Amino acid sequence: MPEKIEKILKRLELLEPPGDLYFKIISRIEKEQYLRMRKIFLLKTLFSFLVSFGLSFISSYSLLNELESSGFFYFMKIALNDKEIFLSFFDNFFLAILESLPIFNILFFLMSSIIFVFVLRLFFEKVGRYSFYLNLGSNNKK
Repeated sequence: MPEKIEKILKRLELLEPPGDLYFKIISRIEKEQYLRMRKIFLLKTLFSFLVSFGLSFISSYSLLNELESSGFFYFMKIALNDKEIFLSFFDNFFLAILESLPIFNILFFLMSSIIFVFVLRLFFEKVGRYSFYLNLGSNNKK
């Protein structure tokens, strides 16, 4: 009878979980939370990259249309082709160019371009830093 009890106790000892199981579970949960947080951050960055790219495209199209309709290209063509007339009436040409510039569209284009470049830099910085964790940059084939 004691032999059976010893066998049962040995089996129970084998069925006990390892001592560091709790720490393994906690570390795995933390790792999954970290990966999830990074994926969400990268998705938000990618979304803002796409939105800023769209805004830059729209603002550049709007700026070019306004420059064409304001006569800015006409003034610049005269300034580059006929330098004598341009230099003799420089003050009038300068004021006419300043009056015809679409300032709002230029500012909108500059702001959207700055945001686009900032988000692009942020996106590539984060992708480069976290690509190992997201398996984007690994060439390991299993």
